[in-house]
Amino acid sequence: MQSSATRLGWLFAAWLLALTVLAGLASPRTAAVFIPTGPIPPLRVGMDPSFLPFEFYPGPDLPPLGYDVDLAHAIGPLIGREVVIVPMAYDGLADGLRTGQLDLVISAFPYDPRLTQDLVFTGAYFNAGPVRVVRAGQTAPDPPQRLAVELGTTSDVAARRLKPTPATVLRLASPEAVIAAVVSGEADMALLDMVTALQAGPTVEVVGKPVEDEFYVIATRKDLTVLFTQVNIALETLRRDGVLDQLTFKWMGRAAP
Repeated sequence: MQSSATRLGWLFAAWLLALTVLAGLASPRTAAVFIPTGPIPPLRVGMDPSFLPFEFYPGPDLPPLGYDVDLAHAIGPLIGREVVIVPMAYDGLADGLRTGQLDLVISAFPYDPRLTQDLVFTGAYFNAGPVRVVRAGQTAPDPPQRLAVELGTTSDVAARRLKPTPATVLRLASPEAVIAAVVSGEADMALLDMVTALQAGPTVEVVGKPVEDEFYVIATRKDLTVLFTQVNIALETLRRDGVLDQLTFKWMGRAAP
């Protein structure tokens, strides 16, 4: 039979372990402490490498590169896991989580309330919604007299809801045509998705926040509660330390406003 001192020793050890785990969960500087009972499994991150600059193949037989690849590799060390990128068709990413093939999806994945029955989403790491674009050195008119958008895009849809209403909406065939209209003065403002706007070059400027939100988030399964907490804390650390801004500048040429 164990002595009272022995039992108290075990209780103290268990209490100290609990405090260590809780401290890791609460700390804004580090993800949750993971205390393994064996080898630490790799963090399997699913993505569809077909959306430049977030994830893409730079050439034949080369591993994918991009914003999301860098983001995954920045999260891994914060939660003590080696990252393995698992390329997968976009339509199969959610099922990859459900079937246990993946631990996370980081693939310019928008928040989707239809998937919340068995999946959970972190806070946003990027807002790709339509944003105002003007010629470099100009201010955004309010309301614009001639607004340019790419026909059939989310920017086109957002333009129909924009208040105050533009006097004229020019619906053009490509983002290049939209940018050219702004630079030439044919349009005094444009709406472009944030990714396209940031990559548009120095002849135009991005003004303000998106007029409508399209948040990119990280997805995982509901039962992976510790991992979900760890990743959320890691994301907040990367945001506060400026890493997310650095990734935007690296892959899109400028930081989001």
